[in-house]
Amino acid sequence: MADRETKDPKELKKIVTVPLRLLLLTTFFIFTAELCVIYAIFSYLPPLPVFEETLIDSLLLTIPVFPLLYLFLFRPLLLNITYRKKAEEALERSYHNLEIRINERTAELANTVKALQAEIAERMGIEEALKKNRASLVEAQKIARLGNWDWDIVNNTLHWSDEIYRIFGIKPDEFGATYESFVNFVHPNDREFVKNAVNMALYAKRTYNIDHRIVRPDGTERIVHEQADIKFNEAGNPIYMIGTVQDVTDTRKMEAEFLKTHKLESIGLLAGGIAHDFNNILTVILGNISLAKGSLDSKDKLLKKLTAAEEAVERAQGLTRQLLTFSKGGTPVRETASIVELLRDSAGFALMGSMTRCEYIVNNDIWPVEIDVGQINQVIHNLIINAEHAMPEGGTITITIENIDIGIENALALKEGRYIKVSVKDCGTGISEENLPKIFDPYFTTKKAGSGLGLATSYSIIKKHGGLITVESELGNGATFYIYLPASDKKVTEKGKNSEEALLDGKGKILVMDDEATIRELMLDLLNRLGYEAELAKDGSEAIEKYKGAKKSGRPFDAVIMDLTIPGGMGGKEAIKQLREIDPRIKAIVSSGYHNDPIMAEYERYGFKDVMAKPYTVKKLSEVLNKVIKS
Repeated sequence: MADRETKDPKELKKIVTVPLRLLLLTTFFIFTAELCVIYAIFSYLPPLPVFEETLIDSLLLTIPVFPLLYLFLFRPLLLNITYRKKAEEALERSYHNLEIRINERTAELANTVKALQAEIAERMGIEEALKKNRASLVEAQKIARLGNWDWDIVNNTLHWSDEIYRIFGIKPDEFGATYESFVNFVHPNDREFVKNAVNMALYAKRTYNIDHRIVRPDGTERIVHEQADIKFNEAGNPIYMIGTVQDVTDTRKMEAEFLKTHKLESIGLLAGGIAHDFNNILTVILGNISLAKGSLDSKDKLLKKLTAAEEAVERAQGLTRQLLTFSKGGTPVRETASIVELLRDSAGFALMGSMTRCEYIVNNDIWPVEIDVGQINQVIHNLIINAEHAMPEGGTITITIENIDIGIENALALKEGRYIKVSVKDCGTGISEENLPKIFDPYFTTKKAGSGLGLATSYSIIKKHGGLITVESELGNGATFYIYLPASDKKVTEKGKNSEEALLDGKGKILVMDDEATIRELMLDLLNRLGYEAELAKDGSEAIEKYKGAKKSGRPFDAVIMDLTIPGGMGGKEAIKQLREIDPRIKAIVSSGYHNDPIMAEYERYGFKDVMAKPYTVKKLSEVLNKVIKS
């Protein structure tokens, strides 16, 4: 507290002036007292000589000089020194205290600066993180094809994120930023649905979660999914709506493809069983017709009727092939082929005698494909016939064939790789928007005499080949079907056409295993007709015993024909394993009415030498036996 007082100039003045005043008063009283004493002394002394008196007067006059010298010379000097010393001490104390306060303030400022720097760094980090989050959000929205929007209902202003503009295919300056502007982009057929959904959300407080179509300025359509929340004021009136828009076009297409496949597989469970039994019946009919034809003279009138019956069976066989195409797990019996040659042959045959013609656009060096020639021929035939029916007065069907590479990310739900793309375009009546999603559904048809299986079968066949079939059409503007088939690295093997119609007779001992008695009896007649000796077995167990017995007797079988499935017994799949243990070099042929079974497509992998799909002709039987026995 004393240090603080010495720093005040007024306090310093008090310290100096008060003692000085006391000193002056003291000096004055001493001087007065001295004069009174001298006056008293000289009043009682006798008169002195003039000289002595003068001397004494001089001495008396000098007496006040000493106090005055002290008072006016020495005392001020002493006081000045004391004052300066105290002032210096006060200044030194003030400087020291000031230095301490400056250091304290400097430390405080340094801490404040550090805190500010830390706060600035933190804010910069937060701002940088926000920038990264915004960039990540924009990127995430772009990847998810998801944008956000908010609608000020009171002022009717609509704000979109950048991704929504990309989804709608427009720029920000092309959008009016109002609810009405948004509605203008909605597909005309979906506008009432969207308006009703919005009204129900605003005024009935229903959930806003819908799918609808939009039309971009370039005319392309996209499917979007919208969902939103609504804010209400205290009176319960809607004032604000915030939501998201996601482009789900590709997702919905994939879901539709999955649903179609599921439908086909469900029907396939029923169709497969029916077709299997039906093929067994056709085998007996076709075999007996073949035997009957072989016993007739070429001029016999019955030959023509039997040939007509044979053709009818072959048409029935085509129907069962369509049914089997739906079967789950069925695998096409593939071979490397040229899709170009197959298209030309199949389309030309389908349009024989028609007013419609085909125009081909074929790129150079079209890659080969691994296909079931019969099934793909069926697909092409169905598409060409449909195109012809769409142009009752004739016209041109444009078939385009090209090589394409499909990447990992594609909207076709296809695996990455090389594909052959076939486009079949007609100039007919087109397909209505209502019917377009159902075009590949089983039994769906707009024709009075149609079965509704043609396109459904084609869809299933292409799917089982690892490909895809799609369609684009507008009512009145024709239709274009697109087929995508995986390309093959193998080369197409040139096959010579055998014009010889005669049966290939043979010799040898054949074992036939089938659960159907009528088929066993038919096979006995057919094999005898071809010159073979035959023995019969009703299941795999009997076939194994007979094969063992024949081998022990020294007269082994030259070939074995086995039915693939035996209800309630051992079929060909199980029997071949044991027969190969008995004879690794066994020559076995697998036969089945369910010819889309994977074993029928990959018979060699299971130990068979060849395959015969029921029903088959006696000529087919003679060719397969001749090939297997001589191999």
